Amino acid sequence: MACRMRLPIQSEFEEEFRKRPCVHFFGHLRFSEEANYIYDIVQKLERITGCITIINSNLVNANFSNLREIIHDENFCDVDYALRIIGNMKLKSVTFHPKFKVRLDKVFISVNPRLKQDRISPGGKKFYLGSLKGFCH
Repeated sequence: MACRMRLPIQSEFEEEFRKRPCVHFFGHLRFSEEANYIYDIVQKLERITGCITIINSNLVNANFSNLREIIHDENFCDVDYALRIIGNMKLKSVTFHPKFKVRLDKVFISVNPRLKQDRISPGGKKFYLGSLKGFCH
């Protein structure tokens, strides 16, 4: 089943996923400090058309082991990246499906001090993790 949401409000997003769990999400999926409870709801996702942002969350381990692909689509996303992981002070690991695909030029990972390349699976070494230099928190 597919779910379509154009820049959803977090409460609408939660309600939509509870009504009908989906495996293909169209839209901008956001995880932040106040949205961690939604994390469990999206574990069945296999594909995202749009983008995903994990920003300033309290997640320690982000496990998206069913997520096979993120396809950046400007019609469903208001940012230039398919995958953004920013400012997650506790985040230590990110796991995707073993055959996970995303365009590397559409990935932005920065200011996650505990996250190391070898803790991104699969293929963490291909992801540039950015620099903490000049970051003010």
